[in-house]
This record gives sequence, C-alpha cells and structure tokens, in this order.
Amino acid sequence: MKKILIALLLITGAQSQANAQFFKKLGNAIDKASKTVENVADAILGEPNNNNSNNKARKIGKTYQIGETKVTQYGQNDSGFKITNLSCTRVYGSKNVILNYQLYNSTEYSYDIIMGFHEIAGDGTCLLVDHEGTQYQHGWTDLGEGGEMFSLYDCQKNAKILDDTKLNCRLLIANVASKVTSFKRAELPIAYITKNQTWHANCTFRLDNIPITLLPSLKADGVHGEGNVLLGDSIKAIPQSIYMMYDQYTITDYPDKNIKMFTFFKNGETMFKALSYDQATIALIFIDTPNVPFKVGDSFYRIYQHIKDEDIKFCTKRDDGNLIFKDQIIAMVDDPKQYGDMINQVLVGQLPKK
Repeated sequence: MKKILIALLLITGAQSQANAQFFKKLGNAIDKASKTVENVADAILGEPNNNNSNNKARKIGKTYQIGETKVTQYGQNDSGFKITNLSCTRVYGSKNVILNYQLYNSTEYSYDIIMGFHEIAGDGTCLLVDHEGTQYQHGWTDLGEGGEMFSLYDCQKNAKILDDTKLNCRLLIANVASKVTSFKRAELPIAYITKNQTWHANCTFRLDNIPITLLPSLKADGVHGEGNVLLGDSIKAIPQSIYMMYDQYTITDYPDKNIKMFTFFKNGETMFKALSYDQATIALIFIDTPNVPFKVGDSFYRIYQHIKDEDIKFCTKRDDGNLIFKDQIIAMVDDPKQYGDMINQVLVGQLPKK
C-alpha cells in the first residue's frame, strides 16, 4: 500500500528535495500507521495468549463447523471441552444480542468453571468484534440457569460442569447497533479448576462468522422479525412460514362467521393471532401467549409479566383500565386484586365492532 501510494505521488512530477523529504516522512507515517493497525488486528483477531504473555496458547484439535460458524479451541492443554450447539439471536428492535451455546465436558472429571464479561475489560473477558471492527465486551452471563438476564452490568459467572454432560450457556451482548447482522469473531475464554483441585487452567474458544437471527416482536403495525405480518396485508399473500416467526397457521371463524381468525404456530405453540373482517386483509393482530414480546418504553415485555413503574408512565390509561402505548392496546387481567398489573393480551389494529 505504501509503495503504491508513493509511486502515484511521484508520477505527478514532484521531484524536489523538499518533496523527497515529504515522501520520506509520509512513508514513515504510513509504516507506523500500518504497524498500529496490524497490532490492533492482532490484539482483536490474533491468537489468544491464555492470560499469559510468556506462554502463548496453541490450537487444540481441529477447527470444526456449527452451521455457518467455525469453532477453534486454544490453550496449553486439551481441556476436554467442546461447543456442541450454537445460535445468536436478537429480538427485533432490541439493542441486545444473545449468544446461546452448549459447553460439553467430554472428560471423566467434574470442573468448576468461570467465564463471561468482566467489570474491567482485560484478560479473561469475552470479546466480540463485528465486520466493521467495533468491539463488544460488555453484557451479562448465564451459565446453566436459563433464567431471564435483566441486568446489563458486566458479569463473569461460576458454574459446575459434570463429567460427560452439557451445560447450556448464554451471553447477552449489550448495545449492538441494529445494522449489525453478524459478528466477525468472538473470543470466549474459560478458566477451570483442574481435576486435582489445586490450580486453574484456561482455554479459549474462537468463533468465526456468527450470523445474528431476528426473533419476532410486536409493533404498532404488526409482527416483525426475519419477515413481517402487518396490518393491511392481503391474506392471500401471507407466507406459509417465516423463519423463527412461525412454521404454519390455521384459519377459523371468530366467533362471527364473517370474521376469520388466523393462528400462527411455531413448533406447535401459538405465536400470535390475527383477524380479517373482510376476508381479504389483516385488520387486527394480537398476542395472548408469552412467545412474542412487545416494547413499552425501553423495555420488552411478554404476556403474564408486570409492567415496571418506570415504563407505565409512557402509557395512556383507558377508562376500562387497560393501557395504550404507541397504538398498542395492552389489556390487563380481569382480576386486579389477584394479579395486579399483569399483562393479559396486547392488540394492534382495528377492534371488531360490537
């Protein structure tokens, strides 16, 4: 790159000593910049050093493929761990991405492990990089529990992985721009106590090319995800399935025979429903199961959850006790003494006439 640039400048006829000095300085600057870029690239994308600058990690075993993602392990010794399942998802409209994976312990020993994000980024911290070079090293970790990850404070977590078992793990990566549809690379370091329980060993999983799949969410104009089902859509044009949104739907009378109800299913579970009053277009879309979230304020909610006080202030309360947020009608349960502000149903579009 440096030689080409200097050659092009020379072609313009600049031959003076002053210009020669300029070219020399320019070349030095380009060399310096190139080395800086290379150093940054090595730091982000180079071989892991396993938290020991004097003892560089080596590749363990063969690189293998999970879907579109290549997985490589680095370490001083074979940990006996392997990633056996992998997906990366984002709820449509969310700034957070969740990396799901299974960690398999193929050894005959149980281990205590620690991994995830750390309060101060550095050695042992998970790191992801997108295709524009933006780094992500903040979020939340869930190892084997499968609960909701509410906090975005940096967190490393401990877990026990038994011999010959799989541990379900999740990383929530915070503040990922909506334009980012995949990560170029992820580095997932794991510290684990060896079988003699006296010292920690380390390994790092490198994941190359991680596509981000969109999960559906309800907005004021319909359901969005890898595809869309929107108010006003022609019922003849509704796809038979949309990846990660639904894999089939049924059409029934509701309850007036002039009104048709569409029920969309995924893996046998109801995702959302829609009504057509003219038997030609979608007039109303609603969710009454927790499988599709919706947004109030800056938070996503699901059916049967309670809306937080800080988000209630963004809603308008109707005379019937229900709420409206951005043209979404949020219907609450009928018995407030028992359930409080639990969400029962969310609707968008035109309500049927009584």
